[in-house]
Amino acid sequence: MSMRRWGRRSAAAVLAAVVAAGCTTADGQGDKAGGPGAPRVLTLANGYANLDYEPAVAYFVDRVDEVSGGALRIEVAHEWGDFAVDSEQRVVRDVAAGRADLGWAGTRAFDSLGVRGFQALTAPLLVDSHALQRAVLDSGIPERMLPDLKPLGVTGLALLADGLRRPVGVRKPLLGPADWRGIAFGTARSEAQSSALRGLGAEPFEGMGPIRDRALEQGRIDGFEMYLIGHHINNYALRAPYITANVHLWPQTAALIADTDLLGGLTGAQRDWLREAAADAARRSPQLSDQDGELVVQLCESGVRFALASAADLKGLRDALRPEYARLGQDGRTKSFIAEIERLKARLPRQPALDVPADCLAQRAR
Repeated sequence: MSMRRWGRRSAAAVLAAVVAAGCTTADGQGDKAGGPGAPRVLTLANGYANLDYEPAVAYFVDRVDEVSGGALRIEVAHEWGDFAVDSEQRVVRDVAAGRADLGWAGTRAFDSLGVRGFQALTAPLLVDSHALQRAVLDSGIPERMLPDLKPLGVTGLALLADGLRRPVGVRKPLLGPADWRGIAFGTARSEAQSSALRGLGAEPFEGMGPIRDRALEQGRIDGFEMYLIGHHINNYALRAPYITANVHLWPQTAALIADTDLLGGLTGAQRDWLREAAADAARRSPQLSDQDGELVVQLCESGVRFALASAADLKGLRDALRPEYARLGQDGRTKSFIAEIERLKARLPRQPALDVPADCLAQRAR
């Protein structure tokens, strides 16, 4: 099941799953069957159609069962938010309100909820490799960012490395600044991402899943940002075949969150299980999200054509984004995080380029 088949699960069905998953006794020892000594069941809100898109979140769900010996289980409620423009923000609000126990959201979503401490993670063209994602996660930056979520009523359990978002073109590759000017470009709801896209000359089009699909069918968008696994699962090869291989707009860093009140009501052992599983998922996430090499072959076979931005294209993009970095730098904490990530990046060896077969390269328009 992909996000394009979103209609197969109605909001009512999702709600029924949530209610069923949440049927525990007052002391948290029952389950849906109500049996004594049965595992405690928590509900995790997932805005996507399934967790094939999010292998690190899937790992966390399985790991909770493993570390608890089956005493704590997570049931996933998919399509949370019904793919609305603000579906990620809804996940955060609903976890805070206790309508779900746990959830995940891209860190891009938090600035539209008034929390801007994560914007360094989506600073354009900054985090451009899985190796750098690992370095960021190992640096202590997540531990300094996650407490910023407290005013939202949720507790951050971990930040997970996720797919690198590249530009996808509908009718042509998106390379240098001239290709971006005046186009409608699909993205998630995020102040920082929308601001960066405007800096490149594009008009942001908010919407994922069926909203993006309808816009493609109606010819209302010229491109969108996507990671390779999402492009593959959604079978976008015929509708949006051009992926710029060497432009990494930003990573989709995922934040695992929990209802703060819910955590307070768990036993110490249950809280420890959740935190251990979240920490394990964070450590494994760079490896789990790095499927690009395998996906290139599958995407090429399906009709995708990868394009390569030239050195002049890349310089033009960076120059166009200088005002965006000036804007981000107005917040001292964000400026400090960006500088720290830049230092981590400078210490890493040069990362290998995506290995694209020659017959899968898009010809540059003359």
